[in-house]
Amino acid sequence: MEMIGRIEIVDFPATVRPGIGWIVADADRRSPTAALYATLAAAAEAAGAREPAGIPAIAATRGAYRALGKDPARYRPSAEALVRRLRKGEPLPERDPRVDLGTLVSLETGFSIGVYDRETLRPAILARPGRAGERYLGIGGIALNLEGLPLLADCEGPFGSPTRDSVRTAVRPETRGVLFVLYGFAPHPVDEASLELAKSRLETLLGARIVAAHLAR
Repeated sequence: MEMIGRIEIVDFPATVRPGIGWIVADADRRSPTAALYATLAAAAEAAGAREPAGIPAIAATRGAYRALGKDPARYRPSAEALVRRLRKGEPLPERDPRVDLGTLVSLETGFSIGVYDRETLRPAILARPGRAGERYLGIGGIALNLEGLPLLADCEGPFGSPTRDSVRTAVRPETRGVLFVLYGFAPHPVDEASLELAKSRLETLLGARIVAAHLAR
């Protein structure tokens, strides 16, 4: 397992200023806990009562998409998609407890969250806009056109974005370590409080061991 020492932000235009948070953690698959899903249910009730446009992190992400030439109504940030789902009375997806914890933090903060299998990543890792012709197979079997989309890429290419993550780096039952990413953009970048909340949730609700946690701007 290669150590992730940093995430470097490159190639964004001056009109788009990312501010992301990232956590490296040891978190193997465990049985879902009642505390995780009780906390998730409470967060879902609170988030479903809000308009997505009134959530600062979602509004900032939509603004970044537009500045990059990507239609946020067609390529919805995952945080917005979750809130819209709740407002329609649809249940949240339940996948893996580590991914479900990402859903929890997204509902609590408004940031889109990526949870990646650390063993599949090949540093260095860059945060950058997608380039012409770049695509990947997203979770759910959807091929995603990445041009103009803010994304994360390692030495093998793009693997994650605030809209939908790739199959290549998805968390699996055998995953033992994760890279947990909060995607933020000015004027509402990820702050220390949101990063600390994510760390606390990982530790208390999943029993994860935090290896590293940083902000990148």
